[in-house]
Amino acid sequence: MKVSNVAITGGAGFIGSELANMLKRRNYSSLHLIDNLSTGEWRRLDFELKTSDIDISLTKVSRLREMLTGIDTLYHLSAVKLHNENNSFDDLISHNVIATENIFEAAGQAGVKNIVFTSSLYAYGMPSNKLINEDTPVNPTTAYGASKFFGENLLSIASCKFGFDYSIARLFFIYGEKQYSEGGYKSVVVRNFERMRDGLPALINGDGGQVLDYLYVKDCVEALILLGENPINDVVNVSSGEPLSIGALVGKMMQITGIHEVSYGDPDWTHGTHRVGSNLKLRNLTGWTPKVSLDEGLQRTWRSLN
Repeated sequence: MKVSNVAITGGAGFIGSELANMLKRRNYSSLHLIDNLSTGEWRRLDFELKTSDIDISLTKVSRLREMLTGIDTLYHLSAVKLHNENNSFDDLISHNVIATENIFEAAGQAGVKNIVFTSSLYAYGMPSNKLINEDTPVNPTTAYGASKFFGENLLSIASCKFGFDYSIARLFFIYGEKQYSEGGYKSVVVRNFERMRDGLPALINGDGGQVLDYLYVKDCVEALILLGENPINDVVNVSSGEPLSIGALVGKMMQITGIHEVSYGDPDWTHGTHRVGSNLKLRNLTGWTPKVSLDEGLQRTWRSLN
């Protein structure tokens, strides 16, 4: 599918800005980035691009339609998480459900040909499967996960109504440079690297046996670009497929930093969880494969913080 004009909601965010940078390097002719800057920062961009400081949850469909007229592919990445005291349940519903419906409606009215929507592993909830694939039953256990699954269904409905193509990318744990900004989500990788940089011990909640799936941001963005160029009209996991416990992750980080002290906190809600995603479907449909090893990705992240 030939793509030239692209819009990205959440374009100042961690993943959105990396997506914009990579698209620009690949000579996409027109990029329009939209962000309310609640957790985004335009300084993440490596290029001068068209940007709009707009909160889509406060913007009418008619205005969104004007902004999306002439756009071939829309990447809808912006979302609200309940990860800090600044975000409320009402904010989550307003943005992840109502504004998401509005932007899909506006995109359809504007003639957008393809939409890529970033959903989340939280749509699955806490499945008992050791490896989560797209046939794993969806059973969200958080409001955020439920809102993302609702967004998936809104996209499918809008596609039937307007006839555009789409892809739904359920992202697992994405990490890398420029991840954290003021008010944003500070991952276990960034939080512990910052502690180690400041001479503090790494922090592990519980026994460190929680198993997660980490994918470097550039590999994530590569997958999103492939979905933008080759829509699948379906759902895929965007994941490494590699299980790693928090304890093993911190061990790798200690090797990189030279800090070998660990502080153990009380177990949190992640205690005993195993959240690893199969990426076989994405590989088979697009030919995508992760290129950056965890060791290299962690090295790059550490260097960016120093």
